[in-house]
Amino acid sequence: MKNKSKAQLFFSKEEQKRICDVVHNAELKTSGELVPMIVSESHSYPMAPVRGGALVALITSLLLTAPIGEMFWL
Repeated sequence: MKNKSKAQLFFSKEEQKRICDVVHNAELKTSGELVPMIVSESHSYPMAPVRGGALVALITSLLLTAPIGEMFWL
């Protein structure tokens, strides 16, 4: 059995034909070539949890400074 591409698994024959027609019509209006791609993910964004945690920590510390900040002054 031949391996099917992601596009063959995800889109029906009618949908694939429609995509080809739309791409062809768009290419008639430009000098460039359009190449649609089916990918599992564009990027994993490995720093997103770290940046999200830093943002939550910053907001939490700013919100808690007024009510409990005076307890930390010497």
